[in-house]
Amino acid sequence: MKIKVNTTLFAGTSSDIEIEGIKDFSEVKEWFVKWDTFHYTLDEENWKEIELNSESTDCIDWKRPLSVEIFDEKNEKLAKDEG
Repeated sequence: MKIKVNTTLFAGTSSDIEIEGIKDFSEVKEWFVKWDTFHYTLDEENWKEIELNSESTDCIDWKRPLSVEIFDEKNEKLAKDEG
């Protein structure tokens, strides 16, 4: 029997950065992280970027999936485990 196994994994990193020119994080109006870069704005118009430089060569937790789904050849779900 052929089956398809869809696995949702967790990947995480941690970086220490300094946002210059502010004393409290509440001064940051908007922010997001994409491609290992912290993007933020203090005035909702001018965006700044700080490279996170996450140094994690193997950050995926292969041992503890968040969830696993099993499907048959007709793409019918056979089982699901929420980890």
